[in-house]
Amino acid sequence: MNEERHQGYLTLIQSLLTWDTDEQTAILQANLELLDDDFARYLRDWATQTMEKLDADQAYNRAKILYNLNQRFSSLQQGSRASNIEIAIACLDIGLTIFTREAYSEDWARFQNSIANAYSDRIKGERGENIERAIAFYEAALQVYTRDAFPQDWAMSQNNLANAYRDRIKGERGENIEKAIAFYEAALQVRTRDAFPLDWAQTQNNLATAYYNRIKGERGENIERAIQLFQAALQVYTRDAFPQYWALIQNNLANAYSDRIKGERGENIERAIAFYEAALQVYTRAAFPQYWALIQNNLANAYSERIKGERGENIERAIAFYEAALQVRTRDAFPLDWAQTQNNLGEAYRNRIKGERRENIERAIAFYEAALQVYTRAAFPQQWAMTQNNLANAYSERIKGERGENIEKAIAFYEAALQVRTRDAFPLDWAQTQNNLGEAYRNKIKGERRENIEKAIQLFQAALQVRTRDAFPQDWAMTQHNLGEAYRNRIKGERRENIEKAIQLFQAALQVRTRDAFSQDWAMTHNNLALAYYSRIKGERGKNIERAIRLWEAALQVRTPTALPIDCLQTGRNLGNLGFAESLWETAIFGYEKAIEAVEQSREWITSDNRKREIIEENLDVYEKMMQSCINHQQYDKALQTIERSKSRYLVELFTNSEIYPKTATDTEKQQLQNLRRQIAASQQLLETETPSPPPLSPPLTKLCLTHIFLNKIRLDIWGGMGGN
Repeated sequence: MNEERHQGYLTLIQSLLTWDTDEQTAILQANLELLDDDFARYLRDWATQTMEKLDADQAYNRAKILYNLNQRFSSLQQGSRASNIEIAIACLDIGLTIFTREAYSEDWARFQNSIANAYSDRIKGERGENIERAIAFYEAALQVYTRDAFPQDWAMSQNNLANAYRDRIKGERGENIEKAIAFYEAALQVRTRDAFPLDWAQTQNNLATAYYNRIKGERGENIERAIQLFQAALQVYTRDAFPQYWALIQNNLANAYSDRIKGERGENIERAIAFYEAALQVYTRAAFPQYWALIQNNLANAYSERIKGERGENIERAIAFYEAALQVRTRDAFPLDWAQTQNNLGEAYRNRIKGERRENIERAIAFYEAALQVYTRAAFPQQWAMTQNNLANAYSERIKGERGENIEKAIAFYEAALQVRTRDAFPLDWAQTQNNLGEAYRNKIKGERRENIEKAIQLFQAALQVRTRDAFPQDWAMTQHNLGEAYRNRIKGERRENIEKAIQLFQAALQVRTRDAFSQDWAMTHNNLALAYYSRIKGERGKNIERAIRLWEAALQVRTPTALPIDCLQTGRNLGNLGFAESLWETAIFGYEKAIEAVEQSREWITSDNRKREIIEENLDVYEKMMQSCINHQQYDKALQTIERSKSRYLVELFTNSEIYPKTATDTEKQQLQNLRRQIAASQQLLETETPSPPPLSPPLTKLCLTHIFLNKIRLDIWGGMGGN
């Protein structure tokens, strides 16, 4: 440590000891560059050298000042949060050399409670160990703070001990939360609304948070209980009287409504957004930067899940909110918060609709990997396991790299997550990863396909042991859907029965996945149910096909080209392929038109000309079958429009050179189409040699009078570079 900095530390300490409490915060804010871990170490060394020289009264007063300084450092919003807490702990450790239990039992207990608070919030060190130390300090305080002797302090320590158990990592999660609830309820025996309204409101809020996180009991009821308790706290924590606490509970209420099971899902999320926005009226960036960033992150979560509005725009807004949060949540200042938002950004990019899908997934992977720099298994096992699960999701969907290897990586990440996400400790998380691992095995390329699907079925069924319809209807419906897909693709067993089972499972999922509540999920299940009906063996074939058509047409009401282009392409292609295979040309044209619109929307969101061309090439089958369907349906103008839309030399050559004819065409009509092709070829040759005008088309082909416009487009868009829009 250089002498200049050494002197700066000493001057700061002397200033803090000299000035009264009101001035200490201003002094700290003026010396933020000195508030680092070295300052905490210097403070301890300085105390060792100076405290023993003080008489009893001086030492007592010095310890009181250190207690106040601990409060200043603990609440300081500026600078490094991690270092501020380390300095607060140093202040308390020094004070406890004076305030021993034997000499100053009440002050000793107060310091025990405060140092427990500091370890509860500590960023440095191993999170699990920090919370265990906090619990030990709270329990130590309770040796003095008995209910009979110090009822108010006893109740405060019960509340704080509950907070520690609510956040505890060691031990069984469900039991820890039950202990927390018991401690909160004990505190409320003293902290009544009449006697201690502010303390009562604080514990109501904390008890609500425990119910929000509760594992035991019925999830829907736990969240309803949490909402009631938050609302009770607001009877005291009004905006006029306690704006900061009011804003905190607005945030907490928003969290509860975001996850609410009862009521209409879309409305619950809208209410959550309204609560977050209300909190931001108080939690401005200037006044409360850390809380402002918290709300930005949470508001982004809500927009990520939002049902109302356009899905693509909602995710873009979420990304903007996450990026705003990271202006405050830097890795140096708030590493845990930074890691949380990195993970959340990964989720947003994984689900992003705008932009190029493969690049979005690569960015998602990068964000998850960044989060894991902080979320290590040793320090934050629960968050580490969550991010392992999310990273696995990204590899399951990855486009870059070899598909089989990506799925193998995903399986490895899921299995890693399950080392922490056990059924006993984290049943909901365990069930989520069981479901996701089932999807990975269903799509697995390596190994024996038949066995992979059987493994997937086992994993989905395991997830449903926790994901019951009553407790977790949305999750139950997701796994019903996934299990339906597994049975639809199942190799073992009797094919006819497997498809019937798949249909039953999809229909079960739709009991929860209604269009009003979960429109995107509803459309996905309609898409897959249509696949099942199209391949159905039982029943009358014509009726099964009609049912499949209706289901795909319904799905396309949600899976529109502008809102969900990737999903629209999938469903449009499915419907078009059915029509093509069954010679239902109007159906084929309708489906392929939607698919082509989706391709064009995807191309609009991409800036790379190379990638735009690749998207066309990847979907040439859609354009080709659309053109064939139009010809078969004798919609020649639409066939030409399809070629023009593709911006592809391949389809121009396909139309002019191949032997594609309507299946019902007469010899005369075939001859007419062949004549048209020869005339287009001649016109093309004239255009390329800059001949002023092509020869006129023969009268029987007047339906194709737009050909010359098409040829001009060829000259401008295709022969001139093929870049497209």
